[in-house]
Amino acid sequence: HGIRKYFHDPKDSFSLPGNAVFWIHRDETGDLWFACGVQGVVRYNYAKDRFEKFDGYEKMKKETGLPAPVWRINEDQQQRIYFACGGACFRYDRSTGKMENLTPLFKGKIDAFGVAMFIPQGKDSLWVLTDNGLFCHNLPENTMEHIPYDVQKLGYGSPALADAAFANSEDLVISTPRSGFVIFNTRTRQFRPAPA
Repeated sequence: HGIRKYFHDPKDSFSLPGNAVFWIHRDETGDLWFACGVQGVVRYNYAKDRFEKFDGYEKMKKETGLPAPVWRINEDQQQRIYFACGGACFRYDRSTGKMENLTPLFKGKIDAFGVAMFIPQGKDSLWVLTDNGLFCHNLPENTMEHIPYDVQKLGYGSPALADAAFANSEDLVISTPRSGFVIFNTRTRQFRPAPA
């Protein structure tokens, strides 16, 4: 057994782009993706034991002109990779090699802190936690729906949602910065406070 340490080396373009890693995602093919905040995103090359910049992200960031720091990564059942980039949201389709900017789907309802996390549910829905509440990305239609959230009753004045996990097949437990956590039922599309 052993531990190998990886650090940013300014003289090595295949080292980590920075020493801060905010999220690691292992995709369905086994590739490891590293979200490195303002330093972007890299994939680990097992065979060469090195980190490689993801050109699709770099190109999309340049095309959109968005700051797009990468904080979280996830994927849907169609094996498309999603990047939470603050006020931007990008998607990479491995089967086509196409990179998409999903930011316009939010219709200006997220700000610079924006997207926090993606939670896939089945093949048709992707729940998106943001600084402005919850969105449902309808995958077949490629549309985004903003789900009403009672900020005063449930969020203590803040619509921000930070992290989530399914408690069962339809209840999503969502952490919030001010109220601990709330429960969202994906069938009824209703929020309720956490049990006392």
